[in-house]
Amino acid sequence: MSRLLPCSPLAALLLSACAVSAQPPPETCTDAPELLGFEEAPAPHVRYGEIGLAADVANGVQTWFAEHPGRRLYVQLDRPLLRPGETLWVRSWDLGVLGLSGAGAAAGIRYELLDPRGAVVQRKDVKQAEGGAFNDLDIPAEAAGGA
Repeated sequence: MSRLLPCSPLAALLLSACAVSAQPPPETCTDAPELLGFEEAPAPHVRYGEIGLAADVANGVQTWFAEHPGRRLYVQLDRPLLRPGETLWVRSWDLGVLGLSGAGAAAGIRYELLDPRGAVVQRKDVKQAEGGAFNDLDIPAEAAGGA
């Protein structure tokens, strides 16, 4: 026969632990840790936002990117393999590292199609808008495989 006592989940867990260990359960339910034989939890730690560390880190990141501006160029092709005589569609993005924005990109970009030996088969200068550009490159029918 079990007794239902109004108490916290911790005290209920202790009561069920007493039932498993065949010890008699306490007559009254209490949430006082010192009466149950537990030590109190330590005081909460200082949070990063409370001591200004988060603001210092954010300012440090902004300062680093201001001193080391960088750009990333991403290129996407319409398919991985092509044959001579086919058309390759190219899309590219010239983005700033910090905000992935196209602001500050050059006005244009040059696409070059190279043969297996590194010689230029075709070259196109394409205008960029907000860091993005797209165009096509026609692979000549007489081009060597692997271009």
